[in-house]
Amino acid sequence: FDKSEKIVGDESYEALDYLQVLGLSHEDVKTVEDKILLKSLAESLGVPTTKMVYGAHASEWDEAIFRTTMAQLCTDGVDGFMIKATHMSWSSGMKIVRGWQE
Repeated sequence: FDKSEKIVGDESYEALDYLQVLGLSHEDVKTVEDKILLKSLAESLGVPTTKMVYGAHASEWDEAIFRTTMAQLCTDGVDGFMIKATHMSWSSGMKIVRGWQE
């Protein structure tokens, strides 16, 4: 979403934020903004990304698979990780887990 024609130069943070949100409504931005889709795209292009242990859109959420995945973290000895609760949360609700093995 090209914002250049909408930018004057004296925009407030709120005005720029509004333009950002408008941009997110464009279909061609979805693959970049949706981290699950972005990781799939990067993988298909051979671009390395951070490891995602479990990711699902609301329509794909499966509590049993999530529980199994979390139990596997214990088996694998993973002691710390981050949880991002929802797409487009802008880091709200992000949780850093330390001492998982305790």
